[in-house]
Amino acid sequence: MHEPSATMGSRKPGRASSAVELLRAFERENVLTGAWHFVPAAGLVLAAFIARWLLDPFLGSRNPLLFFALATFVAAWRGGGWPGIAAGLAGLLVADYFFIEPRGGLLPIPKTEWAGMVGYVCVTSTAVALLEALRRSQERAERAMRLAESQAELLRRGREEVKQLNAELDRRVRERTAELESVNRELEAFSHSVSHDLRAPLRRIIGFSEAVLDDYREKLDERGVKYLQLAVESGRHMGALIEDLMRLSRVTNAELHPQEVDLSGLATRVVDELRKQEPQRAVEVTITPKLVAQGDEGLVRIALENLVRNAWKFTAQQTSGKIELGGTLDNGVLRCFLRDNGVGFDMKQARRLFGVFQRLHSAQAFPGTGVGLATVKRIFNRLGGQVWAEGKVNQGATFYFTLPQSMAHTGA
Repeated sequence: MHEPSATMGSRKPGRASSAVELLRAFERENVLTGAWHFVPAAGLVLAAFIARWLLDPFLGSRNPLLFFALATFVAAWRGGGWPGIAAGLAGLLVADYFFIEPRGGLLPIPKTEWAGMVGYVCVTSTAVALLEALRRSQERAERAMRLAESQAELLRRGREEVKQLNAELDRRVRERTAELESVNRELEAFSHSVSHDLRAPLRRIIGFSEAVLDDYREKLDERGVKYLQLAVESGRHMGALIEDLMRLSRVTNAELHPQEVDLSGLATRVVDELRKQEPQRAVEVTITPKLVAQGDEGLVRIALENLVRNAWKFTAQQTSGKIELGGTLDNGVLRCFLRDNGVGFDMKQARRLFGVFQRLHSAQAFPGTGVGLATVKRIFNRLGGQVWAEGKVNQGATFYFTLPQSMAHTGA
C-alpha cells in the first residue's frame, strides 16, 4: 500500500500550499483575538479586588492573595499565558497596595508576608504554565482539524490504489470472517456453559424456597411467606430470562436449514397450546390458511410463537380479545401481518420495541423478559425478511413481517 504522505505530497502541491496559507491565517486570527483576552483578565482582577474589599472587614490581613490567585487561574484558562501572567502581576500589586500591611504603599513588604507572596508567585506561575500548555494543545488540535477539513480532498485515491486497497480489504475480510466464526463458536460454547452453571444453582434456590414454603409455612409470619414467594417468582423470572437469552444466542448463530414452511399451521398450533394453558380466555383468532414461505422452520416457529404469545398477552385485559394473522404474496415475497385489539403502544416508542430488555409496559401488568421481540427481529433478519410494528395506545397493535418465497440454502 502506498504511503498517504507521499501520495498527497506528489499529487496535490497546490492544495498543500493552500493548507499552509490556512495555518498562517489561523495564526494571524489567534494574534488578533489574543489581544482581547487581556480585557477579561483585567475584569477578573477587578472582580477579585471587589470581592476581597467586601470581605475585608471579616478577613482583615488574612489571605490577601487568594482571590487574585483564582482570578489568575481563570484568566490563564480563558485567555492564555500572557493574560494569566498579567492578571497574576496585577493581582500581586493590588493586594500589596490595598490588603498587605502597611496598606497604601508597595514597599516595604513585611517579612511575615514574604512566604505568602513567594508561594503565590510559584503557584500562579506553575498554574499559568500548565494552563497555557493545555490551551496550546487545544489550539493545535483545532489547527489540525481545520487542516484535515481543507485537505479532505487529498484522501481520494486513484483507481489503481482503490483496486489494491479493495483486494487487500477482501483478504482481510476473509481472515476476519474466519476469526469471527471461530470466536462465535467459542462464545456459543461459553454461553451454554454459563447458562448451565446458572441454571443449576437457580433450580436449587427455587426448590429450597418452595420446600420451606411447603414444610414451614405455619411457622412463618406473613412477611416471611411473602419474601419466599418473591424469591421463587424472581428465580423463575431469571430462569425464563436465561432461557430467552440462550434462545437469542441460538437464533443468531445457528446454521440455517431452508425449507418450505407453513406459517398458518405453525400459528394454529401455538394458539391451540395457549387455549389449553388458559381455557378461560375468550379470544377470537382468525388465521388465513396456506400462508407458505421459505425459511428455517425452527426459527420461523420461534418467531411466530413470540408474536402470537405477545398478542395473546396484551389482549388479556380485553373482554373479548381478537387476534388475526393474514398475508399476501407480492413479487415473490410473503407479506404478513399479525393484528390484535390489545393495549397497543405509543408510536413514539416504536424504535425501542425490538431492543433487548426493552419494555414499553410495566412488568407487573404484563410479565416478560424483554427479549422476545429482539429474538423475532434477529430471526427475520437472518431469513432475509423484515419486521416492524404499528400501534395506538389502547387500540391494539399490528406487527408486519416479510419472508421470501425462495431462499438460498446456506449455513449463514
